Amino acid sequence: FIGQLAEGSWRYPFVFRVPLVKFPTFTGEARPDIDLGLPTVRASEFDNWGTTPEIHSGPKPQAGVSLFESDQEYRFCEAVVEHPMQPSSTYPKLAGIAAKSGKRIREKLIAKQFIREHSMDTGRRGRSSILLEALKAGKVAVREYGEGKP
Repeated sequence: FIGQLAEGSWRYPFVFRVPLVKFPTFTGEARPDIDLGLPTVRASEFDNWGTTPEIHSGPKPQAGVSLFESDQEYRFCEAVVEHPMQPSSTYPKLAGIAAKSGKRIREKLIAKQFIREHSMDTGRRGRSSILLEALKAGKVAVREYGEGKP
């Protein structure tokens, strides 16, 4: 393999070798008795894991409950769905609302698990950018709310 260190004073690529490790064939069933000869520590928090993944979706809105408290919330969430991973200051402009209202609405949508924040350091002075991502529940809510609009 050829590698390069991410930090430190040595910034040149270098060659390194990894010894071949032969793993037993996977049969589809968990086998805790397999010894690969590697130093391992068993983690008890994974004892109840099965061989097939369990997928949990986001919270489902209750019947008769409005998905959004206002049209502004809907427009903000719709802007995040249509333009993901933009700085948070972009979305109030796209939704046509005031920046102060945008912060309050953003916090509500995060609490409802419709959107998620990501912090990204731009390398410039000042604070990190907050990028917004629409979650599955938010995309579904925008679609359902949009279908019910006249």
